[in-house]
Amino acid sequence: MSRVERGVTEPSLSTLERLFHAMGLRLQITPEPIPLGNVSAEELRRDFLESTPQERISQVMTLSAFVTGVAAQAQERRARGTS
Repeated sequence: MSRVERGVTEPSLSTLERLFHAMGLRLQITPEPIPLGNVSAEELRRDFLESTPQERISQVMTLSAFVTGVAAQAQERRARGTS
């Protein structure tokens, strides 16, 4: 539990279920629709076009770093045989 609290490890779903069970609770996961209010593609394009070239590059670099991180985590989990 301490490792989870310190952010040293990310518990698996089965570990979370056991932790909740030990607290007398049942873990319940339910899908929910994404809230309305997402920005339209046209609005995103307009916002992007109104940005300066430097702002565009910064946004793309941030997105690239995020996607690279997600891909690296997925690859590490596959290598460890976990999801």
